Amino acid sequence: MRTRPAALLTVAAVAAAGLAAGGTYLVARDDEPFRNSPEASRVLDGIDTARPNALAGAMPEPDAPPLSAAAATPQEAVTGLLNALVAADPERSYSSLSAEDRAASGPYATWKDRLLTLPRVLDFQVTAVGPDSVTTDVVFEPRLDEVAGFVPPRARATWATVEEDGGHRVAYADSTSEPVLPADTAATQAAQRWVTEQQGCREAPVYGGNLLGQPTLADTLCGTAGTFRAGAAQGLDGFRDPTPVLNAFGADASTFVRVVPVDGPLPLQVALAPLGEDWEVIGVIQR
Repeated sequence: MRTRPAALLTVAAVAAAGLAAGGTYLVARDDEPFRNSPEASRVLDGIDTARPNALAGAMPEPDAPPLSAAAATPQEAVTGLLNALVAADPERSYSSLSAEDRAASGPYATWKDRLLTLPRVLDFQVTAVGPDSVTTDVVFEPRLDEVAGFVPPRARATWATVEEDGGHRVAYADSTSEPVLPADTAATQAAQRWVTEQQGCREAPVYGGNLLGQPTLADTLCGTAGTFRAGAAQGLDGFRDPTPVLNAFGADASTFVRVVPVDGPLPLQVALAPLGEDWEVIGVIQR
């Protein structure tokens, strides 16, 4: 039978306390019930189970690597973190984090698991350096789906740094980033292409998930006579019913989704989101 470490610590502490008091312990035999001596029972009754076990706090975190030395400058701290993220190196990236970030992330094993879910950094370039912050252009592996959400192809990130351990580490939680999106004019062009393809009953590219809003409109467009004209791209708040988009991609959808009104025999609104350097249709609704 495997015993949890906490249970082993409790048994060890009870045994040590009982022996120190001169007590004895009886070991149960298969043919008789287990019985404590009176001395052992008093020891057990005196244990406050609500207090943390002092031995447990002294146990080292399993598999936690020693921290690397803090970087000499804020720029070295940030480039060290980003190089570690490019390499998907959990040890180097963990060492680059501030003490507050490491405490917030929990054990090293938790950060190691979290690293697998973070946007994949492919490249970066430092664009500005301040006394306690560094700004970079970051290239990501783009993604767009309802599970992982949206990862832009590029972002402008400002990394906060703190002085610690005689050097500098990255205050990850205090850092910010802004996605760099394709031009809005490209969204208008993508919406026009999509409607034209649907009108000609040809399969038009859409993102990998289900078309949001009123997906049957794509079939309705097939064979529809007349001319459609896409207008200027707007924000998500211009969509007649943004709820399906927000449910799919979360509240941040308003920062990257564009809505293109389309005039024609069947007035439409086409919602698009960027995947890499291109806009892809994610939803359509009748105006």
